[in-house]
Amino acid sequence: MNPWLLLDVNFLCHRIRYTMPALTYDGKATGIIYGFLQTVLYLQKQFESNRVVFCFDSRYNIRTDLLPTYKANRKREFVDETEHLFIKDFRQQIAMLRTKYFFKLDMKATIS
Repeated sequence: MNPWLLLDVNFLCHRIRYTMPALTYDGKATGIIYGFLQTVLYLQKQFESNRVVFCFDSRYNIRTDLLPTYKANRKREFVDETEHLFIKDFRQQIAMLRTKYFFKLDMKATIS
């Protein structure tokens, strides 16, 4: 049996964010990309599948249209400059996953 793997990219990237935050290559942050691709390979091997669907969060949030008070009581935390730069790197890496790496992967070739 070759099951479909349905992966929540943003969830996995946030999880990886805390395990490989400082990994870089050639002066650029790469921890999210590296950790995510390692996770995909691990899951493919574990479930013996080369059928993967990558799901991303959207910038558009339909919940606030349906309920304007959605998350209205959440307090914004202070973000220092270091955290701000990390968030920027984090978002850039997710964008690179979406636009650069996913369209070049041959998922069949990743399973041995």
